[in-house]
Amino acid sequence: SLADIVTVISRAQAMTLPVVLCVLTLTLPVSSATETYPVHATEACDGTSDTWSASATNSVIQGRVDVLAGVDLKVHPGSDVAKTGRGEWIISPEGGCGQEDLEGLAQKMPNNTRAVLHGHPGKGGLCFFVMEGTREGVWEKLTMHRWNSTPKVETDAPVFLDRELDQVKRDAEADLPWGLDRIDGREGLDGHFNRTGTTGGSGVDIYVIDTGIMASHSEFGGRVVPELESHMETYPRDTYPKDCHEESSFCANDRDGHGTFCAAVIGGRNVGVAPNAKLHAVKVLAGKGETGKVKFLYNAFDRLLSKDLPTASSIFSISLSIAAEPGSSLLNTALKKAFEETCNRGITLVGSAGNHNQDDGWFLGLPEHTGAILVGATDKSDKEQLHNNQAADIYAPGIDIKSAWIDLPDDHAWMDFTRRRRSYENYKTMSGTSAAA
Repeated sequence: SLADIVTVISRAQAMTLPVVLCVLTLTLPVSSATETYPVHATEACDGTSDTWSASATNSVIQGRVDVLAGVDLKVHPGSDVAKTGRGEWIISPEGGCGQEDLEGLAQKMPNNTRAVLHGHPGKGGLCFFVMEGTREGVWEKLTMHRWNSTPKVETDAPVFLDRELDQVKRDAEADLPWGLDRIDGREGLDGHFNRTGTTGGSGVDIYVIDTGIMASHSEFGGRVVPELESHMETYPRDTYPKDCHEESSFCANDRDGHGTFCAAVIGGRNVGVAPNAKLHAVKVLAGKGETGKVKFLYNAFDRLLSKDLPTASSIFSISLSIAAEPGSSLLNTALKKAFEETCNRGITLVGSAGNHNQDDGWFLGLPEHTGAILVGATDKSDKEQLHNNQAADIYAPGIDIKSAWIDLPDDHAWMDFTRRRRSYENYKTMSGTSAAA
């Protein structure tokens, strides 16, 4: 038993003998909220033995058991683990960590598990580790390392576009969107957009975290910078995520339309609030209508924060939603941590409040109470729409909003666009909190 081992060590210490533990393995029951797992505490010697006092050894063992006893493995709806029992897990050490900590986690993985990716706190990024495996594999991995505090552990989760109420109306011209007319005054519409200030967003860098941006659209006038791609389906794991080069016309390009729409609402020449702002394309969803994963977002935030961006003139814009159950703490762990770190560094983070707020089943939204500004949608009469009143910090026009769009009906059109540089630009009217944000 643990007591017997500690007693033997204590007697050895009393005899003024050094205590050398070459292999000490303990198996102790540790209970989570729902299940009990064995926790193995192991210390091994390499060529140079470590000498500890009995009290120190006991503290290390007890500390590890106490920390892991508080671990709650959260399985989120729609995750691979929920469906098959196996999938990817995000581990977030509390209180931060060093680069060597994460690199150490990636080594000596248990059987039938795999290290996927980790953050870069040594470069200013985030502290997180992603691994693939079952519940049992995750628990085994946790017991292989010392933790200063209880780590947060949860499955990866699906990410969706915020476009619940797409409209099929497409327009060849960009007449004045009513939303621009509405935000230039305290009330009403007068058929004009009187922009406040004289800069039009000049000198501001806005990072649009979405499906990419079609930089060739006439709304942008050369102000789009291909910044980053963070979706594993596109590139081999050893090159993920991918930093773009400014001269690249393919990297972070949009083949869905949602990212282009949102970017033009922000900084379009005719339909945008800030027509002189520089727009950075950060692609976290790969193709037309596809879902993404939280790890893609986490990895994108990690890479962006590693770039040491000028905080006063940088804005992150994200119009995506995470699936969760009512009362779920999904939005209080990994992604919330990324949001808080971004805001703590002085970067303005604006997101859509989400298009759902259901009392049963799933809801879609972004983390609340992080310092981010979550935007709800209103109609022409200033009435709230889309029912996500709990999450919204502010409201903006989001119903029947016209913005830039692309028409790529199939893969053949996409290949034609990329090879021949043909323009498939168009305009589209959409409703949703994405249009408001």
